[in-house]
Amino acid sequence: MQTLLWDLDAQAAAGWYLGADRAAGGAVKKLVSGKVTLQDQIVDSDYPRLSVVPGRHAYRNLDILINNASKPEKVVTALLKPLKKRFDLVVLDCPPSASALAESMLAAADAVMVPLIPAPLSLRAWQQVQNFCKTNGLSLTRVHPFFNMVDRRRALHRQWLAMPPQELTQLLGSYIPYAAAVERMGVVRKPVAEYAANQAATVAYGGLWQEIYQRAWRDQG
Repeated sequence: MQTLLWDLDAQAAAGWYLGADRAAGGAVKKLVSGKVTLQDQIVDSDYPRLSVVPGRHAYRNLDILINNASKPEKVVTALLKPLKKRFDLVVLDCPPSASALAESMLAAADAVMVPLIPAPLSLRAWQQVQNFCKTNGLSLTRVHPFFNMVDRRRALHRQWLAMPPQELTQLLGSYIPYAAAVERMGVVRKPVAEYAANQAATVAYGGLWQEIYQRAWRDQG
């Protein structure tokens, strides 16, 4: 499966973790206006069938640039359209915000995954996501929360796993545990499966992907 990861965060962490943080040329303003293409921003990674559009500090202005476009909600869709034949899957790593960028991303995505720590503050964040989608006329059926950084030593985490709050509609059954192996990604700058293939966290990521594939793309052929 030919995959493109587009890191839309100004912190550029996703590409950095993969060792693919060498941003290509072209101003972000020209990208949004269509004067340069997303194709021009793609760099290779060290992993077969994975290409990356690295994040960059200039993405801090991305929300303003999209908001000033003639059709803000269609910016991301328009940028991705020419890549449809080249890639089977595009992953958008979007910063958490209620913004023009978020609206444009949500309009373009076939499915949206929202990581949540099992805690009341995360429930509030999920409700904000729901309200944002409703306000902007975006379907919630494509938006799936899942639990992240789950620590089964904590009573609340165990409780939420056993009986999730009813507000968490579309909740995925898979979850990612809190694990030292995941934290090491920042040290080795590799996917966890590269250095901890048999660890519980790696197995959990595999299970999460299988569920995402089944629920989000099975019916799309």
